[in-house]
Amino acid sequence: RATLAALAGELRERPHALLALAGIATELGAPDVAMYAAARMLSVVAPAERVRAPGPLLALAYPAPFTHEVIAAADAEGLPLLLLLALVRQESAFQPRAGSTADALSLTQVIPPTGWQLASALSVEWDAELLYAPANSLRFGARYLADQLRRFDGDLAAALAAYNAGPGAAAR
Repeated sequence: RATLAALAGELRERPHALLALAGIATELGAPDVAMYAAARMLSVVAPAERVRAPGPLLALAYPAPFTHEVIAAADAEGLPLLLLLALVRQESAFQPRAGSTADALSLTQVIPPTGWQLASALSVEWDAELLYAPANSLRFGARYLADQLRRFDGDLAAALAAYNAGPGAAAR
């Protein structure tokens, strides 16, 4: 993964090479590198024009791995599927073993204290290792996002701010 990412950085001005690298990264199970490479290619196009990009390029830039798990988690919490996919894309670039300096874990970057609360709400015995299983991470993240949407009366910007910085910070 590190080698592919470094190569993507070196090829950032060579779209054809980036496209080839994105395909290889996808085959090797590195959707984050493929996503970066494809997004780099799309960055030279005006946002309004990106929807006209070839479908395979858009699929690389906006991957949707763990499809069944994402659908199940979104459905369980009544969330729009694309919202949950966008959250996971931003939080972890679809890397189940992702972590942060704030100790946030896995696909949805849930921190252990929040995970413990969510486990209780979901009637699940808590263990931080649960979050490394994509289905669990997605379920916990979907529940937390749905909770924030309810807390902020459907205000998506406030709910996403609360997801990222906590409900107290979002309320302020």
